[in-house]
Amino acid sequence: MRTQEIELSPAAWRILACPACRGALERVEPGARCAGCGAEYRREPGGALSLHPLTPMRVPLDVEVGAPPLGDADLATVTRRPRAPAGPPVDPPRELTVGNRLTARLTEHLPRGSQGFLLDLGCGDRSFAPFLESVTGLDYVGMDFADERADLLGDAHALPFADGSAALVTSFAVFEHVAQPWLMAREVRRVLRPGGVFVGTLAFLEPYHMSSHAHLSPLGTLSALRQAGLDVELLEPSREWTGLRAIVAMTSLPARLWRLAAALAAPLEALQRAAAWARRRRGRRGDGLDDWRAAGGFRFVAVRPV
Repeated sequence: MRTQEIELSPAAWRILACPACRGALERVEPGARCAGCGAEYRREPGGALSLHPLTPMRVPLDVEVGAPPLGDADLATVTRRPRAPAGPPVDPPRELTVGNRLTARLTEHLPRGSQGFLLDLGCGDRSFAPFLESVTGLDYVGMDFADERADLLGDAHALPFADGSAALVTSFAVFEHVAQPWLMAREVRRVLRPGGVFVGTLAFLEPYHMSSHAHLSPLGTLSALRQAGLDVELLEPSREWTGLRAIVAMTSLPARLWRLAAALAAPLEALQRAAAWARRRRGRRGDGLDDWRAAGGFRFVAVRPV
């Protein structure tokens, strides 16, 4: 926990908004005041500004029903859809890749050289900040629900940012910890500027952990992002973080030893591959979904339409 006030830049203050009425926030002692509804927000003892809603809110959530349900063919479309990379892949620091988090392939889709802000949603201790800033050139703002090492605290269901204020939103292994992932996705779309990019990962075949709520299936993930009004340009299973590795690592090993899970799960993964090979050998080509069925999590890239 930090013990001093966390300073946000003047530019960052201009994109903050009241989570209740979305009015502009002005800096006051000991925190912030909404110019619209007059709500006052205070800093936590560690110095982080808390922009959680002051009282519970009821939020309507519109979803489309009656359309044909998504199916396997939809997965093939978003998995294979070519997306022009924003830049060459960059190898992240090793500590940012443990588990179902950042990969060099995913860095290809981080915008480069544009102006504006990136919001790291569920940033924890801000460990991604130096790397993301160096790759994108964007100004980093890290928000977390409770970790006071973040730049500010808030709720993913009511993001304290103005409409269209972010060029990039990242979210690594956070979706599963949100009670209403559909609402979080809608809030991300709202704060992205047109053409802004949402890049992240989320859990699927991971054990229950850290009060996780929604371990969405691949179709559930695709539906949540599309229902929010985002164009999903890439959704793919993590081949480096299978469900078997996730179960071994998260139920049996301390975090510092998670990389051992690949070796421990290897015999069962070999059995899965052998079974798939046998199906093909018998003339059953399969449906191409073996990686989806085995994945511990997914990676995604979604864009707010222009």
